[in-house]
Amino acid sequence: SRCFRTMESRCFVGEAPGFWDRDSFQWQLHPTPRCPEPLRRFVSVRATCLDQHRGKLIDCIRLHEGLASLVNESVLMVGDSTSAALADHSCQAFGAPTRSFVAVPSRLPNRSIYSHRLRALDNHYCRLLRGSSWAKEGDREQATAKGNANTAELGLPLGTFSHYGVDGPPYWSYAYPLAPWLGKTSVAQARENMPGFRAAALGGVRDPTLIVVGSGFWDIASWWANEGRFHSSFMFNSSHVRRYVHGARLLIDELRRVFPRARLLWRSLHPGLKHAITPAAAHALNEALRAHAQEWGLQFLDVGSMVQQLPPKLGFLPSRSRSTPVYGTLDGRHLHEWLNLEVLNLILNAADEGRGAALKRKS
Repeated sequence: SRCFRTMESRCFVGEAPGFWDRDSFQWQLHPTPRCPEPLRRFVSVRATCLDQHRGKLIDCIRLHEGLASLVNESVLMVGDSTSAALADHSCQAFGAPTRSFVAVPSRLPNRSIYSHRLRALDNHYCRLLRGSSWAKEGDREQATAKGNANTAELGLPLGTFSHYGVDGPPYWSYAYPLAPWLGKTSVAQARENMPGFRAAALGGVRDPTLIVVGSGFWDIASWWANEGRFHSSFMFNSSHVRRYVHGARLLIDELRRVFPRARLLWRSLHPGLKHAITPAAAHALNEALRAHAQEWGLQFLDVGSMVQQLPPKLGFLPSRSRSTPVYGTLDGRHLHEWLNLEVLNLILNAADEGRGAALKRKS
């Protein structure tokens, strides 16, 4: 269609081919006719931390001047613990406190049995441009833009919601009871719980600038747990792919209905190794959704291709375990915090892209 040809001619930074700069460890875009401009730099890891292979997040993040232009934009990530980890790392790096946007009943029977969910960063947000990293003096680029941020209405809210997987139930349901204050399925949670982000962070009147939705690791782990009985002989197959595609379509449709003015991107799965999660399984699920992208009008935040360009063993990242992280992960699933800052920079570019498109529509 003419509409799709127009989309094809535009540059979408989340899908654009890129590469890792070996010196700065930054994700860059290959210049192409569709995407001739370089990726904007909003955040990065300081060279001193890269050189020393260590450093705390709040000391290692470098904030760049363009951040001030995003002060009234917002991002909601809908995913699993990998999205929650990205939010946790980002809020820590910015020194921004987190708070829940989903109300928990004050009189909750047997409250202690839900302590795992209550402690987890599963439905929280922070305002990145109101954190201590943004406020502190000493960085020329921050000092230039800081005055603009002090009058921020929103402060760049970044939220995360860990849903149950598009083909739930979550694999961890054998160990932890499901929270009765949340919808029983991911689609129900999109309808009943995720609007809490709009109410808590956005004044209740606007949609997020950007929704980054994904699923897969908890789906694979659920199949492994519920069908394979936690056995190493579990076989991932085409029926799982079909169920995954069906569930993803339902969740995407519901998010578009609940947040009609938000731009939606699907976060592709990065390679992993845990609970029957393998690079091959992640690739199969990614390609299954990519095959429907044109039909669904779906755009990607292609974290899978981004991480896949890293060597399986990335030795220079600080590791919390004795073994070297696999594909830049800490444990076979969750990306190292420095990698998550690069994913955050890509997300902020996508939010900036959406902001630019909105400004063009108004002009």
